[in-house]
Amino acid sequence: GANAVPISGATEKNYTIPADDATTIRNNYYKVIATYGDWSQELLITVLVSDTQYTVTIPEAATPNDSVTLSANAVLLRSVDKLNIKITATSGENNAFTLKSEEGAVLGYTLKNGDKAISLGESLLSLSSGESGEAELSVIPDAAKYAGNYTGTVTFTVAVEEVNN
Repeated sequence: GANAVPISGATEKNYTIPADDATTIRNNYYKVIATYGDWSQELLITVLVSDTQYTVTIPEAATPNDSVTLSANAVLLRSVDKLNIKITATSGENNAFTLKSEEGAVLGYTLKNGDKAISLGESLLSLSSGESGEAELSVIPDAAKYAGNYTGTVTFTVAVEEVNN
């Protein structure tokens, strides 16, 4: 059922509905019983809490053995959602963590989040509504067999996903 929300200091028929009850907001409705003098009215009000809001900053480039910061802020999510950021693809053959030179030589590398090696599809950050976080990413290349300028890309996937508690 709906939650009864008292309205204090109501004048005439204009009211401010408090938005401090997480249960009420999650259920997207209020049951309001408003009384003014001899007048009384019960209202069922549907509340649309603004759409999901988040920001994610992904670095443009990384150089070997230096770290770059990926940051995210889950400004507003549903109570059952998490903001998840993963690496879901690379430019390497079969999504391998490899770089390629202009001449075609291949150089493997390890991508780390802090001190931990990252696997493809593994979550870099997972945030609930109101949380923010950072991931310190670094590219650790294998020993090179050939000289050259090696480049490659990774694909980040940002998704708001419902989590089962």
